[in-house]
Amino acid sequence: MELIYTVTRRFGSKGQSLFEWPSSEGIAICSISNRNTVAFTSVTELDDVTGKTWKAHVFVADLNIPWETHLVMSHSEIINYLEWDVSGSKLLITDSNGEIQMWAMKDYLLNDWSCLTTASFPGEHILCAAWFHHGKKMALNIEKKDAFMYMEKFTPIRFGPSIRYFGGRPREGCLAISITGVVCVVILQSDGTTITSSESLGSLRSRLKVVDLCYGKNGDFLVAASDGVVSSAIQCYKVTLRLQQEKCVITSQALPSFYPNCYIITSGSAADKTCTRVTHLRFVIREAADAIVVCIAGNNDSIVELWELREKQIPLHKMFLSQSMDSKLKTVCWQHHASARTPSQVVALTTPRSSIYDSNPPPSYILAAYQDSTIKCFYRESLHLVCSITINPSACRLDEAGVTLPGSATLISDMQLTWTGCALLTIDSLSQLYLYRLSPITDPGGPVSPNYAVTLLEYCMMTGVDWWDILIGLKPGMIESISDKMSDTFNRQPPALQQYYLRDRKSVV
Repeated sequence: MELIYTVTRRFGSKGQSLFEWPSSEGIAICSISNRNTVAFTSVTELDDVTGKTWKAHVFVADLNIPWETHLVMSHSEIINYLEWDVSGSKLLITDSNGEIQMWAMKDYLLNDWSCLTTASFPGEHILCAAWFHHGKKMALNIEKKDAFMYMEKFTPIRFGPSIRYFGGRPREGCLAISITGVVCVVILQSDGTTITSSESLGSLRSRLKVVDLCYGKNGDFLVAASDGVVSSAIQCYKVTLRLQQEKCVITSQALPSFYPNCYIITSGSAADKTCTRVTHLRFVIREAADAIVVCIAGNNDSIVELWELREKQIPLHKMFLSQSMDSKLKTVCWQHHASARTPSQVVALTTPRSSIYDSNPPPSYILAAYQDSTIKCFYRESLHLVCSITINPSACRLDEAGVTLPGSATLISDMQLTWTGCALLTIDSLSQLYLYRLSPITDPGGPVSPNYAVTLLEYCMMTGVDWWDILIGLKPGMIESISDKMSDTFNRQPPALQQYYLRDRKSVV
């Protein structure tokens, strides 16, 4: 991991004391779109050096010019979740009082926003939310990764939309999970109206602490939830949505659950019970439900556990068998894969939104930020530590004259990977941004090769994902060879396909 830039804030040398500014984690959050634009929150306006504009503010910026920020909205309640849609032009904003807002750019201008709709679920503190899946996914075919034809190298993956119009066109909307275990759904109609619905996640309402969502291939949502107590099971559910007479019907089905491994191995011994609470929960990939990362904190340390969904055979007694049945019953269950213990508590956790590889399991990074300002990058296989860095947020406290101010260090609040996984954005409790370059997922810790860069750039061309985060990882001497490879491959495509992409380029210019 290599630091690309840091965006700091200026604080007044007079007026409010620096010690009065917040320094605890969880104050600022961020989200990155597929256009490499970031949305993040701040408790004050960014040019406020005295703290007089104390409120919840949402700003957006282009990662290429992060110092040019634009205000989306200001809110009186705590904003606890941000999510971009797949087009990169709409933003989902939720607060701690159950209000869900959908904002959109006007004419695709980053500095001009309007509120599409607001849905209220009073008293429901929203923990996690996601836009409906649009039903389109493309991945690299591992067996034909060296093929020249784009349509052979990249193949569409079967993925169902969350909700469809008549004829199969996907609908727009979102799903959210509240702290009391309520599923909240908001559907955007073509005439500008909305359909709202809510339903209990489980058969019994319970207070949740951490929740995460991922998309199922059939258009449903997979939910993992925990009440934060290490002795309680990590509950998993499948949530399905369907429209019936202009009403949204929400169906929740319980799936296999599991207990944290650190609780299992210490439950029989009273000597070592340092693990007390579950602090973070993430699916390894937002579009795959086969692996979950769980963070468990103790008094002075924390454990990162990786769990994978595996098929398991259960032998049956002969009295339950018939002539047409097999002697072993196949089922799926969660199995502990690996653990990593660190003498510091986890304050932020992030995983990739998607993977460009059509493999099982797909390669991916898992990144955890700790209370001692350390960021560790783990490889999914056995949680191998790829790299570890330490940032010093206190050194970024500058006054109006650019002089470093004394005071307690800020904490990392949130982290997000870009859509190609080439860069990591970190935000601290004062809404200061840190962008890091990551090593290729195919060669953890190694440099970016021309072939890897060409594959990513072609993937961006096929899917519409922005490629800026790929370019920042290239060395100047690689540009010519990458250009030659891409030009040679493009000239081998059918004339109709070449004309399509050239027409698209001319329309943009």
